[in-house]
Order: sequence, then structure tokens, then C-alpha cells
Amino acid sequence: MANNNKIRVLFVGPITKNHGQGIVTYFTLKILTSYFLVDRINTNIHDLNFIKKIIFSLKIIFKIFFKIISLMFHREETIIYFTPSRNFFSSMKDFILLVGALLLKKINKNIYLIGHLHGSDLINLFKKGIYGKFLKILYKENIDRLIINSESHKKFSLGTEFNKYKKIDNPIEISKSTKDKIKNK
Repeated sequence: MANNNKIRVLFVGPITKNHGQGIVTYFTLKILTSYFLVDRINTNIHDLNFIKKIIFSLKIIFKIFFKIISLMFHREETIIYFTPSRNFFSSMKDFILLVGALLLKKINKNIYLIGHLHGSDLINLFKKGIYGKFLKILYKENIDRLIINSESHKKFSLGTEFNKYKKIDNPIEISKSTKDKIKNK
């Protein structure tokens, strides 16, 4: 299928086949690239020592910052698809992305922001003092659609009163042994 050049996608997520979130992200990217012009920022950090993780994370933050600035000069409708982080340090990229998208929306850019949540611990990040509260406000004000895997994820993310969820079942099969390990934790 041909790309729709009238819509751009900024795709930010862990693009890998090494874990469930990465696999879903990888296949989502494959689908989107068959329909749209996609700029991607791979946030997958693996097999790095602590210092290299920090350097790589800062590099990701700068890439997001400069992509957001470049979107100011595009006239096309833009979809920003990202996988929300669930820990403090990684959430810095989300913060830059959310503030940037908010600014783009304020200057009348046609931006549609989609978050694809994996896991159920985003709420823990929102409990991290003033930063967490501000981040939750940015999410609620900015997200046009938050993809979740189940109804129960509502209470672990932006709350049941948030009405911009889209539930999509997890396409990854989990083996019985893995399910047993999770259950016995």
C-alpha cells in the first residue's frame, strides 16, 4: 500500500524483538510505515552499562527535542505515536514530547498524540511529587488517544474518568510457564 504523504508520523518507542513491549512496537511501526511517512526514534536501551544508558537516554531526549522543533515547520497533519515511560529517568523523554506537542497544538499545528501504554505502573510515576502531578496533567491535557490492553489499566494510568482510552488486546502470546512465574511473584 502506498504512503499517505499528507500525514506524517513521529514514532517514539522501543523498536526491538527482545521483549513484549518492543515486539508490539516493532509490528506497529511496520504497519504504520506501510501507510504513512514515518520518522522514528528508537528508545530501546539494552546491554549498556549505567553511564552509556545515561548518554543514550540524553541522545534520545535531544532527538525528540529537535524533531518537535522541526514539526513547527511542517504543514502536514502529524500523528505522534509513543510508548509512555514508566520510570522517572525515562519519563524525561515523555516530558519533552508532551510539552512539545502542547506547544505545537497551541500554535495551531494539526497534531494528534497517541500513547500506547504497556504495563500497569504508570500511576506510580504520577505519584512522584510535583513532577509526577505535572506529568499527569500534561498527559491528560495532551493525549488524544491512550491505547491500553484491558479495562483494568484505566485505574493504573490516567484514571477511570479519563475518556480517551482505546482498548486493544495484547497480541503477544504468553507461555504457561511465564504466566505461572508472573502469578507466583
